Amino acid sequence: MEELQLVQFVIKEAFWFLLCGGLTFGAILVDLSTGVSRARALKEKIYSGGLRKSFIKLRDYLSIFYFGVIVDIALNLVWKYMPIGLIATCISASAIELISVVENLKLKKSAAAKMPEMISKIVEVKDAEGAAKVIRELQNMSKKSGNKK
Repeated sequence: MEELQLVQFVIKEAFWFLLCGGLTFGAILVDLSTGVSRARALKEKIYSGGLRKSFIKLRDYLSIFYFGVIVDIALNLVWKYMPIGLIATCISASAIELISVVENLKLKKSAAAKMPEMISKIVEVKDAEGAAKVIRELQNMSKKSGNKK
């Protein structure tokens, strides 16, 4: 019975490790894409160092994921299985990449860089007048970025 539980733990942990690793790899690719886009917009030289940095980042994040596995093993010994360590490391890595993407968009002077600010304004709206003001701001941003709608 104990061997079956160990096998189930390993399968579940491998699944979550692959899922979190894949999501983080996707976040790294998005960051790489916005970095290249920013470099093109600012007419900077694009070189292979950025790609190498992306793989180094992935390696570093995977090293941190191993600590998430250790946390999951420790929690599994005293509690029911939950991949808390892996999920926490995945969320942290994705948040770091999100910050990098927003920075790239700000340097590129993209309207998308203002999205976190606009989302917080939308959440804080308390009345129809505030909603109308946020809608006007969104329309102005849309006009500045070249959209006609």
